[in-house]
Amino acid sequence: MTKTNKDTKPWKDLESTEEGLINTSNKQGYMLAEPDDLMKEFAEFCAKDGRVGADIGCAYGVATLHVLQQMEKKKVQGKIIAVDPSKKHIAKLQELAATQGLDKQLETRCAIYPQDTTFKPSTIDAILLSRILHFLTGKQIEEVFKVVFKALKPGGKIYISTITPYIACLVEFVDEYEANLKRFLKKQNKQQTWPGEIGDLQKYLKKSSQKNQNPNFFHAMSPAELQQALKKTGFQVELAEFSTRPYPDNVQYEHNGTHQEDAILIAKKPTPVRLME
Repeated sequence: MTKTNKDTKPWKDLESTEEGLINTSNKQGYMLAEPDDLMKEFAEFCAKDGRVGADIGCAYGVATLHVLQQMEKKKVQGKIIAVDPSKKHIAKLQELAATQGLDKQLETRCAIYPQDTTFKPSTIDAILLSRILHFLTGKQIEEVFKVVFKALKPGGKIYISTITPYIACLVEFVDEYEANLKRFLKKQNKQQTWPGEIGDLQKYLKKSSQKNQNPNFFHAMSPAELQQALKKTGFQVELAEFSTRPYPDNVQYEHNGTHQEDAILIAKKPTPVRLME
């Protein structure tokens, strides 16, 4: 039975079938009820005078609101652009930002990135891709990285959080994924399907409460293939590691003695080296 999580203000009027996770309105997984460490680092980077950040696939805006709160707290002039294809997500974010008096530094776009909207070259300081890449194919991810690279200013950063194969519902997929990953990394210069692409996610979610909250296609990834793609695009990778968070019991999975449910990456667009005259 679907219930509203009363402990997830300001999301108290939204559906939550998993503790700490807010159901998205378009059945594209969940939004975290609280900003995670990567979102906080993204906000810290954005909350400086004149900086412009972009939250792609923002859902109801947990990361965007945190950026706006940090800008307000530090009294800095900047802007955050929130992009999401759901009108309901964008409307809720606009309402919450206005209620908190934070809407002056907010720009919203109801669109799919980058098909429906892009940014002018070298105009964005930081872009957050939190929990959206697992809905894209490897080829689509490579194209997104190229568009992001072009949009970022020199020295600008991309922040990535995505789901790995090491979650409870994908236990049966792990061996296949790891075999695919070895082949993928060896053939890094050839066109090939990424190792974690799953065409029929529902077969793994038969006993999961998440079955009706996710699309059929799903792409599980580790830091390895994402780091490879970022470097190929021209990024300097600053962080690439497994991470975890307080997931519900039906999501957590201990792999090789550790929890590795998330892949976290931060990469920078290099600043051109000036030659001495």
